[in-house]
Amino acid sequence: MAKRLEDTVTLGAAWWRELGSFVIREIRQLTSSGEGVGGRFKEYSRAYRENKTTGEPRIPRQADYSAKPNLRLTGDMMNDLQQIAYSNHGVTIGWPAFGWKVEENAAMGRAISTRENPLAAPVAEKVKNRFHEGIEKALKEARFEKTVRIGK
Repeated sequence: MAKRLEDTVTLGAAWWRELGSFVIREIRQLTSSGEGVGGRFKEYSRAYRENKTTGEPRIPRQADYSAKPNLRLTGDMMNDLQQIAYSNHGVTIGWPAFGWKVEENAAMGRAISTRENPLAAPVAEKVKNRFHEGIEKALKEARFEKTVRIGK
């Protein structure tokens, strides 16, 4: 009886966990550079940009004073991006506490992730390459046995 490919080649929970960590790092890096699923983020309003760069009015725990839109005023939202679950079949990442803020930023032209485009193109391309490498490695490690019976 032939095995199904999904029963023969598995990447394993550890591989998926590592992929989740990789995706989180890539999203944070791309977001910090001012990009998301729609390309460059929409510029901050003049008033917000001036408040952010000067630190006035005082914003508690302000961690970033950059004028470029990088969604890192306090760091809370991007620090909330984490792995929710992983298994032998996949990984789920998200913002358990700040998902609402991600949606709010998307509505203002600064989409990190959307339902239609969960990953920005540069991140998706890197994930595709990682997945391809993982499958190639798993196929090399998989043992395919073929039994040939001669006679009775």
